[in-house]
Amino acid sequence: MGLTGYRMYRDYKSAISDPTRVPSPNASFGKKKSGIPLTLLFLYLVLEYSRPQDLLPFLRVLSLPSITVILLALAIVSSGGLGLREKQTVLFLSILGLMVIHGPIAVNNYWALMVFLSMAMNFFVYLALIHYVDDQDKYDRLLRVWLWVHVFLAVVGIVKHGRGVGGFLEDENDLCMTMNMIIPLSFFLAMSTSGKKKIYYILLTGLFLFVIILSESRGGFVGLLAAFIYCWLRSNKKVLTAIIIGILAVFAVLVAPSTYWNEVRSITEEGAEAGTGEERVYTWGIGWHMFLDNPILGVGQGNFPYVFKKYELEVTGSDEAFHGRSVAGRAAHSIYFTMLPEL
Repeated sequence: MGLTGYRMYRDYKSAISDPTRVPSPNASFGKKKSGIPLTLLFLYLVLEYSRPQDLLPFLRVLSLPSITVILLALAIVSSGGLGLREKQTVLFLSILGLMVIHGPIAVNNYWALMVFLSMAMNFFVYLALIHYVDDQDKYDRLLRVWLWVHVFLAVVGIVKHGRGVGGFLEDENDLCMTMNMIIPLSFFLAMSTSGKKKIYYILLTGLFLFVIILSESRGGFVGLLAAFIYCWLRSNKKVLTAIIIGILAVFAVLVAPSTYWNEVRSITEEGAEAGTGEERVYTWGIGWHMFLDNPILGVGQGNFPYVFKKYELEVTGSDEAFHGRSVAGRAAHSIYFTMLPEL
């Protein structure tokens, strides 16, 4: 989504010093006609991330997120004056074009198509974000919606003992990833306010941190460290930031069970019954070979698991090279070793 806490904090502070400034790169696009598209955008964020359709199964047949994106796309196209010159927009369209090429040539055409459709939906959501959130009031509303979506996810994560609401957020690792992504937002909002609001945002950060611990995700722990390092590096108040991070670290030590730290320590263990660290490195090695064999076009979006066995055999000479078994059919568990070989 590209919603990072630091950038929101920076735009928020800039808007205070210059009320005429807005975060949108195309402030004139749809400014007077953004009521319905903005409502559809917020509705999509709630449906896709809060996922009421997974709590109420009868809603699944309605495909509400897809319908919302289709309506949003129609609203964007019918608005006119759509600008596509921003660097990020051009790059987004370029990667969609590459995905179109892979449609007929990928080993698994179905998954190539499914990933393309998913990214196309994300593209229209992205366009709505940069074109319709075009003044400070809408920006603040977006922040509130995004925060409350994650508060809901955090509550569900607590109720389900570290697992997510459902869909792509059901797995504890994906829930933890989402919590890691929201922490810089709540953290920098805490840094930009005072009094009760500061306490409120610090408590939200603590809530998100608690759910991360509850998930016992090893990759989530690594992501959490990266999130806090990022917060410190980008903060203009490094001493205060370090103190707050230290307080949150003490909180983590106090509430985390021993099983959590056992999981974290297992990252570096090796062996068939040990942690997943060794398996990740093995998988990335095969993925790197896959990239070197397809350096221009790649093997196609969504196709890493389906061509893995072929390259596993080429590299190791066996399809049971990892402690007597193959890890084909699994995700790379790395955005880099997914996109390099696939695209």
